[in-house]
Amino acid sequence: MCTGIYDIPAEILAVIFEEGKNIVEEMPAASDDEKPHRCTPFEILITHICSYFRQVSLATPSLWTSIRVDAFCRIENIVNRLERSGACGLNIRIESAGQDTPINATKLDMIMDHILRHSLRWRSLFLRYACERAAHPVVRRICAAPAPRLRLFSLTVDNVNEADLTSINRSVNRPHIFNDGTPQELKFVRLRGLATQLFRPSLNSVVTLHLDQVRYLPLQYPTFREILMCSPYLANLSIYGDIIAPGTWPPAWQANTLYLPNLRSLRLFSESGETCAGVMNGLDAPKLQSLTLKSLHEHDMDDLWTRNIPNQSARFPNLKSLTFEEFDFTDLTYGCIFQTFSGITSFFALGVRVKDSPLLKILGQGLIAGPGGSPYIPWPRLETLGFATEGGDEAGIIEAAIEARKTCGYPISTFLFAVCGDDEIEEELLLEYQGRQDLKIRFCPADTIWPEGRTHLDYEDCLF
Repeated sequence: MCTGIYDIPAEILAVIFEEGKNIVEEMPAASDDEKPHRCTPFEILITHICSYFRQVSLATPSLWTSIRVDAFCRIENIVNRLERSGACGLNIRIESAGQDTPINATKLDMIMDHILRHSLRWRSLFLRYACERAAHPVVRRICAAPAPRLRLFSLTVDNVNEADLTSINRSVNRPHIFNDGTPQELKFVRLRGLATQLFRPSLNSVVTLHLDQVRYLPLQYPTFREILMCSPYLANLSIYGDIIAPGTWPPAWQANTLYLPNLRSLRLFSESGETCAGVMNGLDAPKLQSLTLKSLHEHDMDDLWTRNIPNQSARFPNLKSLTFEEFDFTDLTYGCIFQTFSGITSFFALGVRVKDSPLLKILGQGLIAGPGGSPYIPWPRLETLGFATEGGDEAGIIEAAIEARKTCGYPISTFLFAVCGDDEIEEELLLEYQGRQDLKIRFCPADTIWPEGRTHLDYEDCLF
């Protein structure tokens, strides 16, 4: 062993180890097509390199704050991590939902006994659980613990064997869980499966909220509205599924306003399309900057386009970024989109290939006819366009749109390609556009980080 390693002060080596742990944990997980596997954690690997590394790592509490509970974990390892982490905040991840190998109930009880003793140190809690049983509670047991330092909370509950149906639509001011004092530091909440209906914490301080309706047990509209408007700090909202029963949304002209004064980023998806239409019809979000709509159909948003509201585009004065996933619209609907979201500077079509997009063909026309017959420029502030690509003969379509915008005096400055990590396609595109001074070519992964600037790991953001 080179003696130089031993010359590195322990406090410097500890910082290096901490950075190494962060880098490894931020690496992307296996895709859905890949067989999941468990890797030896970074902090364990370095203890086997040499005695000095082991000594420093065991004396660095921040290395041992990540605790993952699944069918393969060992109780003694959990106990060791709890002891080695000292007074540091803990990041707990418990995986025993339908797609996971189930954890033996006795073993899980024993692990929970240890983890619950340290609830005052919980910083993040990600819990997926298959079935909450009255005779063998896990979710309620965890959520009855005091957790004043909890900042990130993600809960997925697939099923329950007993449920108090009267509590589903009760006031959000009476939380189902953490009712002995939900931490004021709780800024991120995801409720998936039955968690939205049966295991809501207090949402008064939430900044980022995910509501994922993957099981059909709809809320009443007043309850849903109350959940969204509970936190005056709500900046990022993601809604997946038919969270309100189809056919029970209030008509567009009767919609109670969803006033979200600090909302900046919004994502919406539902099978029926009614969630997208219902939220957008009632939304009053003057600071909204980014909107993602998934799997819209041609007529889902007709009420929004046709509502007789003076200067409809003024409803979203700060909306700059628009993302559509898995969509297909006619020229007429695109015309409505141009008018309603007129201030767009960035448009992304995730999952839509260049050659399949009617939008690029419309932009390639330059001026188009408006509702009254007068020509206008779609999205006059548009600077960035993004599409998926598989390579091949697409340059002509892109070139037509770029040249048409330039001719009209509204050039596109950046074209963003989602290439799914295909280096050959990236090289092909770089060769295709090399030497152009008027257009930047950039690449991005097909899966985006949401919200933009997120600094923590989010293992469960897999629906959009």
